Order: sequence, then C-alpha cells, then structure tokens
Amino acid sequence: MRSLIVLTGLLLCGCELGAIAAVPPIEHADEWSSEGGSFGFGQAEPCAPVANLSCGDRVFGDTSNFNYGATDVLDSYPVAVGNYSGAEIAYSFTVDATMTTELRFIDPQPSLLNLDIFVLSSESNSCTADAAMARGFNDISFEAIAGRTYYVVVDGSFDNEGAFELEVLCDGDEPSEDDLDLVPEVPEQIQCNEDRVAGEAYERLIELTELTSEETIYTTFDRIDRIASIFESCGDTWGLFPTTYRHITRRIIQAIENHEIVGTEWGHEIVLDFAGRYFLALNQALLGETPSYAWEQYYYLASSPDVSRTRAVVVAMITHLTLDLPHALVAIDSTEDDEDDYYVLGELMIEIVDDFLADLRTYYDTDAEDILHGFFFGDWIDGVYGEDTTITLNYQTIRAKAWNTRWLLQQPWGAWTANSEIYSAFWAMDGILATLDASGTI
Repeated sequence: MRSLIVLTGLLLCGCELGAIAAVPPIEHADEWSSEGGSFGFGQAEPCAPVANLSCGDRVFGDTSNFNYGATDVLDSYPVAVGNYSGAEIAYSFTVDATMTTELRFIDPQPSLLNLDIFVLSSESNSCTADAAMARGFNDISFEAIAGRTYYVVVDGSFDNEGAFELEVLCDGDEPSEDDLDLVPEVPEQIQCNEDRVAGEAYERLIELTELTSEETIYTTFDRIDRIASIFESCGDTWGLFPTTYRHITRRIIQAIENHEIVGTEWGHEIVLDFAGRYFLALNQALLGETPSYAWEQYYYLASSPDVSRTRAVVVAMITHLTLDLPHALVAIDSTEDDEDDYYVLGELMIEIVDDFLADLRTYYDTDAEDILHGFFFGDWIDGVYGEDTTITLNYQTIRAKAWNTRWLLQQPWGAWTANSEIYSAFWAMDGILATLDASGTI
C-alpha cells in the first residue's frame, strides 16, 4: 500500500522513477540486487540523517512518525537476511580518534517491537544500504576510525515501526542502566475494576509518581510513558492527560538532543520541574489527598461519567499550561535569555498534536480534533464554538501569558497578583468548556 501511494504521488508530480526503492515484481526478480535495493534502473535513494551523534548521546526516535525524521528508502541490506520495508531513522556519527563504539537500545522489548541497528560506512560517505557493514539486534559494537563518517540506521519490517531510545558508548563507557532502575516497570498483568486501575497496578502508579534525586529527562519520559500505559490498559480516564503528555515530553527531549534550542541545560531543567508538578498532583490524587485546585478539577471531571472526555483532557492541558508552567519557569530561574528557547519549544509542540489526537481516539474513544485544532492552530470551525472560546482558548496566548506571569512571580511584590490572575484565567476557561460540554458541542 505504501509503495502504491508513493508511486501514485510520483506519477502525479512528474517525478522520475529511478529513486523508488521497492521490491520488484516476481517476473523481474533476476534484476533485483539486495545491495542498495536497485533493480535495473538506478541506485536506491539515500537516507537522510536527522542528527549527528556523539559519544555518550542518548536519543529518542520513532520510526512510525515522520515528524521524527523517519524515511522509507532502505528496505534490505547485504549484511542481513530479511525484509526491512518499514520506515527507518538514520543518524551520522564521527569520532576524532579511533575507538571502539557500542550502539545499544535502552530497555528494548523485541517481543513487542523488533527493530535492528545497522552501521553504514563507505568511501563515498553515502547513506545507502549497500554501504552496510554490520547489523545488531539490540546492540552492536564496531571499531570507529577517526575522521570517517558512519551512518547509524534503526530499521524494521513493515509491521515493526515505533519508538526507541538509542545510546552511544565509546571506549568502554558504562551504560546508563542505573537510570532505568529508578523507574518501576509496568506490571505484566494489570487489574482493572471496570474501567479503573486496581490492585498491584494502582500501587505501581503511586510508585511511578515518587521521584528520586537522580531523575533525568529520560527517566521522566519513562515514568510518563508507563503511567499512560497502565491507565490505557483499563481505559481509565485519569490517563487522558499522560496519553498526550508522553508525546509532548518526547518532542521536547528530541529538541534538546537535536540542539533545536540553545539552552540545553535550561531544557533539561524545564522537563524535570514541569513534569514533577504533574507527578505530584497525580500522587496526591492517587493517595486520596487534595492536589491544587486546577488538578483537583481535572480528576473530578475525569471521574465523572456525565462529563465529556474532551472537556476533561483540555482542562488538564490548561491546568499544566496556566498553573504549572509559570511556576516551573520561576523554579528553574528562567531569564529573558531563555525566552527564544521557550517560544521555540512552544512552536514544536504543535507538530505532535495529531499524534496524541490519534492516541486519544485509540485508547479513550475521544475525538478532540476540532477543539484542539482550534486551540493549537487557531483553526476554529466558524459558528460552532463562539467568540469567547476562540479568543480565550488559544494555545499561543496562554503560553505568552505564562511567560509574562513568570516575570510577575519573580518580583517581590508580584506573587499575589500573578496567582490571582492564574486562578481567574483557569476558571474562566473551565467555564467556557463547561458550557460547550453542556450544549453537547464537545
């Protein structure tokens, strides 16, 4: 199907067929070469590295998501038997001195997602399949020669596309497995009481919200991802927010890794503090305690069967943006020097809206596309939501206000005013959503 779509697109645009990397028909099998995937009319299209790796790097990727730089041009390799027709992600890699290099997946689960690691190297520095020199299942070691460009490719079959975390170790560096030990695993069996998480899984949720002093951006993502997975297993609506938040956190980490923002230290700090406020609120709710007024409202709405799930998840988003974000910015001592990075991250979040909309449909049968496209893109449906909604529920406006509120909170005289404005803004937005919910609009 994918090949048909690509072929149709090329025919419509008038593109030449020489760059198509597809399995040939049986009657032309004698023309097929596994080296590079060419079949009689040209070399396969080269891959496009998304970033340059360095020793010690850990990177997130998702071969099922083209926002992460996934391509679909390498389908077979001379160093491996089998078909790799799934999409792949490629990285470049060079070292200043010759050294042994290990590439390894962090916490791989090959029974659920079977991806392989390929190392490509050629004198022409081209990222093509015929340059493959080694293949590893969950890890691979090779001698990296100083000054030579290598390409690291993560690839799988057509039904093996998804998220991974890759680590680069050089000259005997110790792997970062201690990080993973900080994050409790998802139980093999998840007990549900109707549509609520129960038993051991409920206790595991509490453990996942209890942070240590050694958290990293990667353990933070793992915690969010595992919390979301447990809630999703039962269709428990307390998981509406982490289902969206895992995509947001993954994209911020990718921006840090790819140097899309200048202040990488600031990026690490905002991930940790921002997520920490969500973990605290969830921990309090799970223990029957009272979180902040905004998170309390979310958990109340998410627990109410007569409340729209779309309303609940949007309330969680405005809670995190309106209340948590300005306080997180203050806690990490954000300054005007961080403003550009702050707005870059805000723009990048828009890229992954459709990804978490798809997950909300899959796990919660919730179609929030119309209102969230209005919220994030300003793409409101005329006459449906009303002027108050289109003016008040605006992602960029809320983020700009959070940045300005951060400044107010940092002033000795400004905390009371800032917190009053946050409180009023939150309840104004909640009121609009309540009206839309009552009218059946969301």
